Amino acid sequence: MYAIYSIKIISFFSKSNTSILIGIVFLFLNPYMLEFFSLYRGYGLSLAFLSGLMYYFSRLYFEGYQQKLLVKGVLFSVLAIYSNFALLFPVFVIQLSYFIYLNKDKNILSIIKSNTTLIFVVGSVLLIPAVSNILILSEQKELYFGGDTSFIKDSLDSVVNYTFFTKNEMDEIIIKGILLFLFFTGLFFTKNKKIFGVMIIILGIVFLSIFLNFAAGSKFVIGRVSLYLIPFMTIFIMLMCDNPIKHKAFKTVVLTLIIFISVSAVKKMETSCNFDRTTTWKHDVDNKNVLKDILKSNNNKDFTLAVFWIFQYPLEYYADYHDIKELKALKKLEDEPIKTDADFYYIRTVDLKNTTFEYVVVKEYTASQTVLIKKK
Repeated sequence: MYAIYSIKIISFFSKSNTSILIGIVFLFLNPYMLEFFSLYRGYGLSLAFLSGLMYYFSRLYFEGYQQKLLVKGVLFSVLAIYSNFALLFPVFVIQLSYFIYLNKDKNILSIIKSNTTLIFVVGSVLLIPAVSNILILSEQKELYFGGDTSFIKDSLDSVVNYTFFTKNEMDEIIIKGILLFLFFTGLFFTKNKKIFGVMIIILGIVFLSIFLNFAAGSKFVIGRVSLYLIPFMTIFIMLMCDNPIKHKAFKTVVLTLIIFISVSAVKKMETSCNFDRTTTWKHDVDNKNVLKDILKSNNNKDFTLAVFWIFQYPLEYYADYHDIKELKALKKLEDEPIKTDADFYYIRTVDLKNTTFEYVVVKEYTASQTVLIKKK
């Protein structure tokens, strides 16, 4: 679904082979974005639904109103939010912007009586459980994943770090500077309707994030929760690539910067793409091998294993999946110090300093930065 609608989006917005390549680079060659499809988490699912709602609302904005397109757009909006509550931000901005755009020349009575209003109302009613859950999570202090500094420092930093090849802080500053330069160029030096429409959505998301942070202490999206910003950024860069700028030198500068960040994105893919581990949960990459390694070193005898909570459920799964009856107990370690009595301990390498006993390293796992040890 994500691939189909991303191709549709690229086809809808591109006017040249260059912008097509840019769309492919940012939507299909972002390793951080793609890994969530292999993880089968809600983030990948939400990106799939997000691509659908962006396509249908783009057609509504720029081709004119069609009821079936609005129904599909609202349906994809609801599905996207239930996949990932963070998408409430872009969905709210997109729908509110389009509702205002569609009804700007109508009186209040005709707006109330129209079928379009009914469709929006039905979509809003379907979201009541989601909003209720968000409020409950907020009251229970469970919405703790996010940034408290600023949209640029938290959200934009996340997009830059995971999308572009950045080796140090200066690289990040350069990339962010280019993106902000392109944004202000689009804001003040272009008159393209599509660029203006996309920028309204982006500005709406930014200002909504800032307002909610100021008014309610809502956190700025970071890491995997900020993934929804990448498709909007992609469309904007594609449009800037095809946008006719009167001054030839200025146009050359814009295209050069776009090519530079596109090459940086490809370089990021080339350096981080692999078939072994993901960026976010790379500590899980060796879980499937640990129990087998213990059996091998322990001559298939019964054993007990102590692990931190991050390894508990995966190892329980693999013990059941491989029918390893030799595992008699899987004990949960507290943070520190490590003193639970067990035959083997599977911990992060950095936690070796917290052991309270002399140990022997059975095996060290480089990819996950973990280690299997036993008491001397």
